[in-house]
Amino acid sequence: MSIKYKGFTIEKSKGKTFGKPTFEKFGKKIDIQDYIEAGREDTEIYPTLEKYGCLTRMERTPSQIYGDFTEYNDLRGNLEKAKKIKDMWNQLDTTVKNEFNNDMNEFIDRGMDWAKKKVEEELKKTETKPVETKPVETQPTITQGAE
Repeated sequence: MSIKYKGFTIEKSKGKTFGKPTFEKFGKKIDIQDYIEAGREDTEIYPTLEKYGCLTRMERTPSQIYGDFTEYNDLRGNLEKAKKIKDMWNQLDTTVKNEFNNDMNEFIDRGMDWAKKKVEEELKKTETKPVETKPVETQPTITQGAE
């Protein structure tokens, strides 16, 4: 017994399916199972990655996957650090604050570079230039009894 429904043909006999289900498209009989399996090669992940050379690029060691965050503080440590920065900002002179456009975030971003530059300027001011010395003319001394 053969059942046709909207282009699909399935052979049946006493409640069991025999053969492969097929359908006709433009007069050509197409096996559904083969049609599905034809695209399977392109849906497999590892052969596709191998085909495009991505498999080796995806290999990672644990050190490349997991980050080392031991140098970072917890939330409480970060809040304490922010409070210290705010206290430092409030103690600064207005002329210094003007250099940072009265913006504490700009102070946080550029503060270290600014401080290094100021220290270098102070060191240049305190450096002493070598004093040029002129030779002193001395008179030869005559000693008695040398002859």
